[in-house]
Amino acid sequence: MEKVTFGELCKLFPAKTEKELTEIFEVQRIKYDPIGWFLAENHMLDSSKLGSKFLLPYGPNNTYKTAPTHPFSIDGTASGTVCVTHYLLKEDFDNVRAKTQ
Repeated sequence: MEKVTFGELCKLFPAKTEKELTEIFEVQRIKYDPIGWFLAENHMLDSSKLGSKFLLPYGPNNTYKTAPTHPFSIDGTASGTVCVTHYLLKEDFDNVRAKTQ
């Protein structure tokens, strides 16, 4: 699991633009007060979900209190097993926000 900057995380999650991720993270930052966000990727070679990526907040007010250090199922199925590959701390996101305001 590798710590990344917001810009690096945006490049790792091309399903959304940097602007879209900024808006999503801002809403989650206010609503859930996370410690940070983690990027999980499906590595199950026998799954149609192979390569699927998920960005989730973590912290005391979230489902995940910490970024998982072991494989887990994102949807309760074996084929939905993912691994955390990267994480972003909230203060790093806040630093980016401060520079753009």
